[in-house]
Amino acid sequence: MVTNMKEHITQGGKGKRMAFLQLSDFNGEVSAVVLPQTWENYQDTVRIDAIYGFIGQFELRNNELSYRIDTITEPDSLPPAALKEAHLSLIKELCTKKALHSIIDSCITYNGSLSLILHVKENLIESEEHEGEQMQKVEREQVVKAGRDFAVAYSPEFIATMKEYQAVDDIWFM
Repeated sequence: MVTNMKEHITQGGKGKRMAFLQLSDFNGEVSAVVLPQTWENYQDTVRIDAIYGFIGQFELRNNELSYRIDTITEPDSLPPAALKEAHLSLIKELCTKKALHSIIDSCITYNGSLSLILHVKENLIESEEHEGEQMQKVEREQVVKAGRDFAVAYSPEFIATMKEYQAVDDIWFM
């Protein structure tokens, strides 16, 4: 939520507008800056006591933490709920001990707050003996929720890393 807003006109003869915002949520508050090229896109829509989504970067300037805002998202565009789970679909036949250790190491590397749910898929061939032998392919899936030690973070790097493993069939987030 934007709790305070001060517009500022830059110096140096350019006279462009920028803004300093005070943001707060249930975790606390932080000062934020919106540089002129970004503020130009949002100056007519941002209001005090309104809720927005922000994308930017934390910076330490003069020993004070500040947040540089790159994108402001309207409340109607925000997702209905935050991500809570990461799902990995694994192909059982490719889940060697070495492959599983590598996957576990990557999950530890990308530690975060999302519960990790493993979907282990196994392809079975069942035969029926009706008027000769017929082969039927059946897919079975076991679902395992990993312990808290294997909670992961959502990141493009984590997704790319998981997709490199042959044993990983798919990855999705909920």
